Amino acid sequence: MSRKVFPRNLPGLDRLFPNFSGFENTANKRYQLELALREAVLNLRGTERMNFYSMREISNFFNISLKSVSVVFERLSKEGYFTIIRGSHTVMEGIRTAPKSGLRGVVGIPVALPSFVFGPNPRSFFIKLENELRHRGYVVDFIFYSVLEADEGELLDRLRDHEMDIAFWMSPVRAAGEIKLRLRDLGVKLVVVGDTPGMFPVQQYVLDLAGGFAGVADKWRSLGIKEILLIGPEKSLAPQFRQLSWRAFQSSGFVVHDKKVDAKAFFEAVGDYRALKQTGIVFLEYFHYEELCNEDWKAMAGLFKERRTLLAQGIVYHGAFAGRSILVDILNFDFDQIARRIAYDISGQNYRKIDGPHVFPAQCAYKCDLGTAKRVI
Repeated sequence: MSRKVFPRNLPGLDRLFPNFSGFENTANKRYQLELALREAVLNLRGTERMNFYSMREISNFFNISLKSVSVVFERLSKEGYFTIIRGSHTVMEGIRTAPKSGLRGVVGIPVALPSFVFGPNPRSFFIKLENELRHRGYVVDFIFYSVLEADEGELLDRLRDHEMDIAFWMSPVRAAGEIKLRLRDLGVKLVVVGDTPGMFPVQQYVLDLAGGFAGVADKWRSLGIKEILLIGPEKSLAPQFRQLSWRAFQSSGFVVHDKKVDAKAFFEAVGDYRALKQTGIVFLEYFHYEELCNEDWKAMAGLFKERRTLLAQGIVYHGAFAGRSILVDILNFDFDQIARRIAYDISGQNYRKIDGPHVFPAQCAYKCDLGTAKRVI
């Protein structure tokens, strides 16, 4: 007996996804399908409930197994978007319908104050991550701390008071190693993103900075650059970041000079830096090069124009740059993608898998115009 046809007022899948030509072989297809269906729900959902596409239609269109489609439908059902009527059809709930499941847990996010204050990327990342987790039924609890608190062990007591189910830590300071182990002993599940594989015993995600620097090295070598000038603060907030960049360029055959300078020392030498030949300049830490731009934006603009420059922790914004053609290279990550993946894995407890860490590659954008950059947050 053929299945009963349920009426629905939805566009064809080919109209809803006109640019879809198949998932890449290396992609996590289940994850990509969930992102696609979430986008579809946002576009189609009204105030009233309506019949959704069948699992078989989704399976055939996206060329993905029925089992994977079923898992994604079940997840969206738990979050209140779908009601699955077994052996029949799936209903997309209206926006007035409250989710059927209650609170799934509390995700505590320790945030080092310097990483939140300096630069736009951490702020936009955490906002995106909170939204993604909230949509999956989690409450996010931010715990801001100073580096001194982590060094002196005061942070552990504060974290205990927040009674979290899961702790997510983005690039924790080295002093936090003992704290993470203590949290794990207390039954808190840990999700950690770090700079190198194996740095932390619970780490499951890696920011591939070395690959990003290697890509820059290949590009700059093709331009005839032979030496690298690393410029950073006298007291680094991320010494491992400095070491990683040094090794990446040195292993690529560049002569590397490391300059640890405050603003006064930098501007006393900036004329010499501008006169260098066959040299690329790498500004290492956002708070440092933002401070230099605020101190003397004209000198910085002149340096950017005369020497090939990399801003290694994202783009810098300055009102005086607006409308001027100031081109620099930018090393950064797709923080929206990272937030989506972390939230997806927390929701499905995929972070507990032990088949090796997931790697987020650094991306370099070449010749970005600081004169057109806009501050989002």
